[in-house]
Amino acid sequence: MPKSRLWKWISRILIVLAFLLLVFFLIVIPVFITHVMTHAQTRPMDLQIKTTPMDLGVAYNDVAFAVKTESAADSASISGWYLPKEDARGIIIYAHGLFRSRQEVLNRAVDLWNAGYAALLIDLRRHGKSTAAKSGMGYLERGDVLAAISFVKDSLKVQVPVITYGVSMGAVATLLANAETTDVDAIIIDSSFLSFDHTLDHHLKLWFGWPRFPVGTLISALAKWRIGFSSDDFDMRKALDKIGKRPVLFFAGAEDRRMPPAVARELATHCQGESELIIVPGARHGHAYDVDPSVFVNNITAFLDRVLKKE
Repeated sequence: MPKSRLWKWISRILIVLAFLLLVFFLIVIPVFITHVMTHAQTRPMDLQIKTTPMDLGVAYNDVAFAVKTESAADSASISGWYLPKEDARGIIIYAHGLFRSRQEVLNRAVDLWNAGYAALLIDLRRHGKSTAAKSGMGYLERGDVLAAISFVKDSLKVQVPVITYGVSMGAVATLLANAETTDVDAIIIDSSFLSFDHTLDHHLKLWFGWPRFPVGTLISALAKWRIGFSSDDFDMRKALDKIGKRPVLFFAGAEDRRMPPAVARELATHCQGESELIIVPGARHGHAYDVDPSVFVNNITAFLDRVLKKE
């Protein structure tokens, strides 16, 4: 085969390969990642865990309530556990992280129950025993937390302070929910991210070494379209601006590469009321409790004792 003809074939093959690479990076990856975002659910290993509060010595009730929205795709049926407490000092609503379930927060809820706080542990949409057409990385899940707050107030008829606790995606849902309600007396945030765009950019660089453009730009645009939010809608700093003077306690892991302490520090600067930031030595993402459960619980009870007495 003449060299000129061989070069033409090589050129065509290279062009096809370049086209396929463009399709892979600019179409396949953004579609796949945003599909995972909107179809996230509890990982199989967590579904195998069958521990209940009763196994840890605490009586509980199975509960369920609906999250109704204008869009059927954003509606959900939420399942959870209610741990009543006689003469409770307050009730804490717990929201877990991405790919997890209420099991993630069960031990810390029982420890705080023993410290005097009733509890409502929920499975966020598409996780655990809850249902929904799609998930939303914390943005749609804010509706689950709002519904849980209403359930506590309207159905359980609690007459004690309401506290919300969220870890990772649950922390995001908790902050966004509190920006839309004043029915919560104190907020506990564990390993939250800063904003959707910031955490997307950070993870692309952390996991793949990629810059934002072009793949991150496309993922961001497609996620916003599929889930239905804007950059301002999904920014925890703006949520804290709306939360106003309500007290917020932040936990961050010193070894958390995904949501490093600098994120919590910046979030804390947007608090208008009393706030506290606890950076836990040795803790990875979402594991502040696991490093030393007693210290974790003592920090929360001390904070709540202080801020709720001012109510």
